[in-house]
Amino acid sequence: MAYSNISFEREAYHNESNLNYLNEKGFWKFLKYLRNYDFQAK
Repeated sequence: MAYSNISFEREAYHNESNLNYLNEKGFWKFLKYLRNYDFQAK
């Protein structure tokens, strides 16, 4: 459950069936998986 709160884990889970993802993805594509509240102080 905690892994769903980590942006790179969300990216990996979303693309786990695409074996060419690392070759196809652009450098800044990871920003798609960041959320506003990932940056809020807790």
